[in-house]
Formats: sequence, C-alpha cells, structure tokens
Amino acid sequence: MSSRTPVSRRRAAASVFVVVGLLMSACTSSTEIGSSPSPPSFPGGATSTPENVSRLREQAAPSSLRPVFQRTATIGGLTVTSPSDWIQVDYLGLWDADNTSLVGTAVPVIEMTNFDPGLSTPVCDTRPGEPTRLPPDGVAIFVSLGDDGRSVGDLCGGNVEDSSIGTIGPTLEGMAPYRIVMTVGPDVTNEDRTTAQAIWRSIAWTNSLQSYARGQTPRYVLDGWQQGSDWGLLEALPSEQNVELSYVEIGPQVSGSSSVADFGVPQPNAVQGEYFGGAVTEDAARVEYYFERGWTPLEARLIDLPPSLPFAFDVYWFGSDLAGKAASGEVVAKGADGKVLGTNAPPLVATTQVGTIRAFGTTWSVKYTSTADGYDGVGCVEPAAGATRAPCKRPLGGGPDVQTFDAPVPATFVSLFAGVTSVEVRANDGTVFPAVKVDVPWSNGGYVAVIALEGGGSGRLIYHFNGDKVYDGPRVRWPGLGQVIGKGSFPPPQRP
Repeated sequence: MSSRTPVSRRRAAASVFVVVGLLMSACTSSTEIGSSPSPPSFPGGATSTPENVSRLREQAAPSSLRPVFQRTATIGGLTVTSPSDWIQVDYLGLWDADNTSLVGTAVPVIEMTNFDPGLSTPVCDTRPGEPTRLPPDGVAIFVSLGDDGRSVGDLCGGNVEDSSIGTIGPTLEGMAPYRIVMTVGPDVTNEDRTTAQAIWRSIAWTNSLQSYARGQTPRYVLDGWQQGSDWGLLEALPSEQNVELSYVEIGPQVSGSSSVADFGVPQPNAVQGEYFGGAVTEDAARVEYYFERGWTPLEARLIDLPPSLPFAFDVYWFGSDLAGKAASGEVVAKGADGKVLGTNAPPLVATTQVGTIRAFGTTWSVKYTSTADGYDGVGCVEPAAGATRAPCKRPLGGGPDVQTFDAPVPATFVSLFAGVTSVEVRANDGTVFPAVKVDVPWSNGGYVAVIALEGGGSGRLIYHFNGDKVYDGPRVRWPGLGQVIGKGSFPPPQRP
C-alpha cells in the first residue's frame, strides 16, 4: 500500500438502501437566474463532540489514502462547493421535466451531508411527523424545487436549523420556487459547523435551470468541473458487479453523457476505464494520461468511493483537462516509487517473427506482438543472430518505439504497427527516411513499419493515406552513433 498519510473518511449510515439504474441521455431547458441563500446562523453557538461519540466515529471511519479537495459541482443550474469527504447526492435525475409539473410538486435537487446516508431518499425529504435519519453528529443541507404544500417544519424530521427560499425562472409555468434547508445534530463538531456554513454560502443558481433525465436514479457526485457555460459531473452508484461511473456534460453546444459500468477490482492491469475516468487499484500513488503524440502527461485526481461503496479500488478523474486531446493515448497507474503498476491498454499476449530486413551491414529480425483484444499490436526489431520470442516494448501512450543498438553494429530504428498506405520519418532538416513494410498476414492488411535512421536528430512521423491524404504523427528523436544505413532493405534517405 501507499505510504501516504491517511485522512479521515466519512462513515456510512447504519442502514443503507440503494437504487440501481442505467445512465440515459441528457436534455436541457433554460430559465433566468434566481436568488442565492444567505449564510445560516447556528443558535446556541458551537458544541463540542463528546469523547465517546468521537471515538465511535473514528472506529467506524475506514482509512483513506486520497487527500481531501474542494469539489465544485453544477447540478441543473445549481452550483455548490463542498469538501470531497462530505457526501453529495444528485437527485435531479428523478425529475422528468417533460411529464412532471413543478406546480404542487417538490423535486429534490441535491443534498450534502457529513456522513453517507446511501441513495434511497434525502435525509431532509421527510413527510409531516416522519423521523429523519440524521445521526447525532450529522449535518444535512437539502435543496428542492417546487412546492408540494409542506412547510419548513415538515422537513428534516421537524429539526430545521436554518432555511432559505427563492424563485428561479420563468419556466413555462411561471417562476419556480426553490427551498434550501439545513438540519444539524446535537453533537456536531465545530469543524463540521464551520464547513456547513461555507457550503451554504457557496450555493448559487446560474442563469439557467437544466433538467436531465438519467434513468430516474440518484447518484453520488464524486467531482465536477465548470468551463464558461459548460459543466460536467463524475458520478457513481452501485451496479450489478460493483460500481457504475457516469460522466455528464451539459452546455449550449453539447448535451450528453457517458457511462462506464460494472467496475470490479481492476485486473490484470491495475487500472480500468476511459480517458475521462475509471477505476484504479488502491496501491496507485498517481494516474497519468500519456499521449501518443508525446505531449507532457496529464495527472488525474484520485478520489475515494463513498463508504457505502466499500470496494477495493479508487476512482481516477481527469475532469476537463483532456477535452479535445484524448484521441490517442494511454491511462497509466504508478506506485509511490514511480514504477508503472499497469495501464488501460490491452495486455500483450503473443510474439511472432514476421520477417527479416537488412540494414547497417547486418540482418535483423522483425517481430509482432499481439494484444489480448485482437486490435493493434506492437512491432519491433532485434538482431537476427540470437533472435528471441521476447515481446516487443510498447511505449507509454502507444507511440512509436525508437530502438537503439550498440551491437552487433551501431543502429537505430523506429518500429510501429500500421495500416495506412505508407509511413516515413521527416527530419527537421527535411531529410525523409521511408519505412519498409513487413506484412502481418492475419491482421487484415496491417504491417510492421520499420524505419532505419542514420546520424542523429529529431523529426516527425508522417502517415500517408489513399487519395494523397497526409497526417502528421508523433515526434521522434534519435541519437547519433555514427550509424550508416548502407545497402540492404531500405532505399537511401531522401535529402532536401
């Protein structure tokens, strides 16, 4: 396990009920801005936590490896900031805006708590005379839309510490009322009182009210991002296997969602998921995205699952950092020592010699290593004398592999598996080094492209497609070893 100092993690409530569903597409509607609540007051001042309550809480709280961060989430036009060790539950997916009027109806939007209440119903969404599930040291802040006739005193089991009302609109039915209420247990800590005040002050409506039907299923909010008028959420809920993660993105130009379902403990590669987020072993100290084009890797945020999802992995999340950049690349999990624990690339499984070439005055074996999913494999070369079945190296990010040899002769190659018309390296000085194709017969027209490089320098891979289409690929750099390609399989370099 990582040697990082653990932080306290919120406990789950004694009874947890969950609703399981699938993520559906999003839809939006717009209204005008509403008013923001005023900060609450806490009658009676601060109350210290009794020693026995504090002791029980620490015993119930599992260890966490991930630092607490400030999480800002926008849900249906409502923005709220809270620390990541508080629980946020998104209930707005329960509202079918096309078929459910806000007249005579109250729709839960979001609830923030300092404990994990599960995904059944909001702690404060109680009926008259119904008790609340708030523990003695608990805090809940609840936001709802509409008006179903209940008074403030009917909510939170009648224990409302503070409340605020306002309107947002107009909607097709006029201005829509909203209500914010807070309930505080008798044994709440000073720290949680202060945190609750900060959360309350952060609650604000944006200039639009947006509804999105997502299977009528509440979800834990793990993180969010905002960029101008666009916003996105990373959310989680139980699934058939363990956990389903979903990514929602809403804005003027985009309205949609992605779902990556049924995460178990990642096997065999220690990390499982997509470019925006996924699951990673708890042993990982960091997760990075390596670009095929060789750009500087991006580091993900690592997030603990809520206590009621007690599975042996954490979540990684790149937020909006990868927007427009993630066409090709690889998610890489690393340990505290910097060593790679695994990636989301398919495992390499079998290596075959597919041919030989001659360059630098000697003969070379060309190999192809296939992947477990049967898609693009990896190509490489090695001296034909003493050739092995060792797998080809796959560079992080899936870019080309630059191989350098001192023996039996100085030599440098770039090798990759390709399916385009032709490949070359174009050096910065304009010199072009063409590739030799070595077919991989069972790969549907794919081949190992091998490029011999002489001198030392840098340049870029160039891919040629049918119809004279040209695509600039990743950059490559190679050392000068005094190597000269010479006669053999390769045409002479094309000098400017």
